[in-house]
Amino acid sequence: MQSFLFSHPLTCRCHPILSSFVEFRTRRPFLGSYTYSKPVRLWMTSVNTERTAPSDGEQSFPQVKQLLERTKKLGKLRIIVTNAASVMESICTTEKLFYAKGPNQSTYANLIDSSLNLDLHIKLEALGAVRFEQGVSRSASKAPTYIIRWLGKDHTTVVLSMFLQGDKDPSDVPPESVAEWKQLKQEYCQNSLTYIFQ
Repeated sequence: MQSFLFSHPLTCRCHPILSSFVEFRTRRPFLGSYTYSKPVRLWMTSVNTERTAPSDGEQSFPQVKQLLERTKKLGKLRIIVTNAASVMESICTTEKLFYAKGPNQSTYANLIDSSLNLDLHIKLEALGAVRFEQGVSRSASKAPTYIIRWLGKDHTTVVLSMFLQGDKDPSDVPPESVAEWKQLKQEYCQNSLTYIFQ
């Protein structure tokens, strides 16, 4: 609900939260004995008297978005989505990541690439924490694997995984991607296994 405050310029020359003004002509007495033959400006300020829900900017999940944006430097990833009944995998980068609100007003991070037949939507409000893991590949080389585990609101259930992916072999990861992963791990999980989003 909105209300409006009106101030005449002679009584309030500089309104601190001026939003707009209405100008009209009048010859009727105004403010005591004064008569105005020139245009009189009536300042109108809109004041919101109702507490509203936070704007999209306040509900933008900055920590989640910041980490997602940093994954663009990791290069090729094997993204794995898991639930109780199925596992879905796709190899891609997060370079085309963008954000939008869905029909239910939830904010999603979206990865859409028609060349890969990829259409992934990550519900940001469902992500509660992140964990960095280093494993061992199943290949004969037993090379290390580098993983980012995205956890649900319970901070334990893995809802999304990102594995660093090489061009020729899954474990043949470029050194610069490994260095970026290690930097992220140092920043987010320096003294603990899990980083919880605020």
